[in-house]
Amino acid sequence: GVKRTSLMVYPLSFPKYNYLMKQGHIDTSLNTQVIDLRQDLQAIHGAMRKGHDYDIDKGQKELYTCVFTNIDLLPATFEDYHQLHTKDAGRETRTQSTWDMQYEWILSGNAILVGTKTLDNVWKGFSYIFTYKGKAYYGSACSDPDHPELSVGHVLTWKTIECL
Repeated sequence: GVKRTSLMVYPLSFPKYNYLMKQGHIDTSLNTQVIDLRQDLQAIHGAMRKGHDYDIDKGQKELYTCVFTNIDLLPATFEDYHQLHTKDAGRETRTQSTWDMQYEWILSGNAILVGTKTLDNVWKGFSYIFTYKGKAYYGSACSDPDHPELSVGHVLTWKTIECL
């Protein structure tokens, strides 16, 4: 008989659970966060847990966040992202050619880079977001490991939601 099966259920499809569990299959689903950006921003913000809401508000007071597209991304800014990513990981995680591809994807309009910096103009985090057919997909992110007290991830995520 069959020993293993694998299938993918699109996260926005119905039903919103692994219906094969009723037949004795083991659920090894990967969890993901899908946000319907057609909703009003106030509705999205209001649906967040209070802790996330607090971290976003706190972070927006301490950090300035901007979105870079094919129109305004400078090579120096992308290099700042690369350097902070390397610092956050503690090492170079991949080849230069993959960084070059990411840069080209932004220039071709298939990705955006969201960055946040302190009010004294020092980068503290970046998120790289792929865009395809009206949808956005998280690619990678980094934050300054010397400043874990900053709400970098929350601010980057919220700015991404706002701009999309």
